[in-house]
Amino acid sequence: MKLSKQVLLWMLGRRRLVRVNGTSMEPTLGDGSIVFVDPRAYQNRKPIPGDIIHCRHPYKISVTMVKRVESVSPQSLTVMGDNVPESTDSRSLGAIPHEHVLGRVLL
Repeated sequence: MKLSKQVLLWMLGRRRLVRVNGTSMEPTLGDGSIVFVDPRAYQNRKPIPGDIIHCRHPYKISVTMVKRVESVSPQSLTVMGDNVPESTDSRSLGAIPHEHVLGRVLL
């Protein structure tokens, strides 16, 4: 989608801006990258493997993460960072409940 359309949707409140903190999603998203998130992307469907999502940490609700979906079950999903050695993800945190998903990252 064109950047100008995403900016307009952000101005209308239909997109959120999120800053990526850390190197867990490199090389796809570097530390400090700013991405658009569609909070409505999963209103009518579940995430699918390969999607990059913005979600809440399963134990620290005030902390959010940007990760790639690895697998999906009816109650939860597993996520992983693209930079596997530097990522804190489902390997150590376990599955992420669907209700912790805040939206789909738009590249």
